[in-house]
Amino acid sequence: MGRLPDLELEEAWRELCIAQHHDVHECEGLCGAIGERSFERSLAMSGDVFARTLEHLGRRVDALEGSTLVYNTLGWTRDVGHQHGVVRSVPAYGYKVIDPYDEIEEPRLGRIEMEVGDEELVLARGDFEVHIDRTSGLVTQMFSRAFPEGVLTRARPLGALEMRRDDKPERFETVSFASDFGEDGEFAEFSFVARGARGQPAARRVL
Repeated sequence: MGRLPDLELEEAWRELCIAQHHDVHECEGLCGAIGERSFERSLAMSGDVFARTLEHLGRRVDALEGSTLVYNTLGWTRDVGHQHGVVRSVPAYGYKVIDPYDEIEEPRLGRIEMEVGDEELVLARGDFEVHIDRTSGLVTQMFSRAFPEGVLTRARPLGALEMRRDDKPERFETVSFASDFGEDGEFAEFSFVARGARGQPAARRVL
């Protein structure tokens, strides 16, 4: 008898529900690390179920060698990103088989182009372009067809973080950043990790 994933998925859901609570995940100085471990366990258990499901389906699908099986884990029909493009209308909790000789449709909005410079990151898709300062993590300018000269002024970038402590403003300075750029060019994500004057961590994410 094969392994049923019910218990694994229920346990993964339990770990996720516990970890996402404000008093667990956000309390970095108290038990934030516990929340992170619960997220890891949840992802590990659900990821193992997902991998086994794909392997099971792969053995049963009649397809050409080199084909790709694209699975939709959500309960509604949606487009799923592929390393060579986008697979349209994958059924809810279902899959599509991509023939290695078939053409994959290009993203409807076009692919994201990324340029990483010493001082800034530039993301562009079609007529839309965003400039991000690497030191501060702030969006310094945005261009579009409607705003060819730019949307922002130099004195008012987007994404500044500030808090008040003892009735005094405290600003956060970026110390590092990480990036994730999809192979299909449909998305790009940058996470900036910043710390305040007393070392308090804060995260600023630019999508």
